[in-house]
Amino acid sequence: MKFTEKVQKQFELAGWTKDRNVKQKYENANILRFDDFPDFLKEFLYEYGDLTIDVIKSFESKVISKIKLGVEYAGYEDLEDYDDDINMVGKMLYPFAFHNTDTPMIACDEEGKVYMLGDYVYRISDTFKEGIEILVTYDWSKGFYQLDEDTGKWTKNKRWDD
Repeated sequence: MKFTEKVQKQFELAGWTKDRNVKQKYENANILRFDDFPDFLKEFLYEYGDLTIDVIKSFESKVISKIKLGVEYAGYEDLEDYDDDINMVGKMLYPFAFHNTDTPMIACDEEGKVYMLGDYVYRISDTFKEGIEILVTYDWSKGFYQLDEDTGKWTKNKRWDD
């Protein structure tokens, strides 16, 4: 999986190389329900896993944002958490990364939609590649959706910092 030049450069700065493969690290880690993870997510983790990526911001900020990919961020610790997602979102989500912000857990569904999970649930993209690029570039110009947990409806927001 390749990304825009700007995003690919951030992966390279984090230690990614062309023939990188950490497949054994993930497959030997006993991640709950890892066999259920979508193939595209496994392939992404095998190539880009075990990296910490600096987030590019287009504005001046003292906050340093990072995305951490590693076996410790893949999957949930309890099987019930997968059930909670099904009850709340209507589908199983697969956590795969950590973002050091207010909504730290990054997950995706089997279709590739990317979510940020924390105090609230946000769907940030409808495709996996776009979601990764949004996270790495901190570009919220296309907006995102927030789940209203009481009604189960998604509300469109224009920008992350509105």
